[in-house]
Amino acid sequence: MKNRLAIYFSVLAMAVLALSCSSDDDAALSPYAYVKSFGIGDFNSSYPTFTDAGKDTVLDRKYSGSSWKFTIDQAACRIYNSDSLPFATNLSKLVVSMSVDGVASIYNDKSDAFEYFSGTDSIDFTSPRTLRITSLDGSYFKDYLVTVSAHKVDPDKMVWSKIETP
Repeated sequence: MKNRLAIYFSVLAMAVLALSCSSDDDAALSPYAYVKSFGIGDFNSSYPTFTDAGKDTVLDRKYSGSSWKFTIDQAACRIYNSDSLPFATNLSKLVVSMSVDGVASIYNDKSDAFEYFSGTDSIDFTSPRTLRITSLDGSYFKDYLVTVSAHKVDPDKMVWSKIETP
């Protein structure tokens, strides 16, 4: 009886193994196109300040991009950061790291076309950019509007203005 039970389980295991190792890889192309995660790499900020002697100088600071979280709104097809990047951040050279289900391309204003996106390219985010994710089988694409915001005013300086009373 034990011998039959062992044979039965070994045949069942071989059948499961044969089904899981099917060689039909052409049917594995995904029909989905969406962004799974989005973030930026480390970046610099050139912060204007004064020395102790009162002379103008620029203080360069390096920030870890992982400290800023990005929201991916799948319904509205938007990607944005809720917390702005520091004042005086150069938005024209940000390196993006993202995970997508599909193939990513970014719209280039100069050539008026979408270009393949590599994870090592720096992107100019001084204005909103369009990111297109195309499914692996090529039957579907989804466009996302990516907006990266940074502080426009130096947070260490307060500017007061007088409000006229009526």
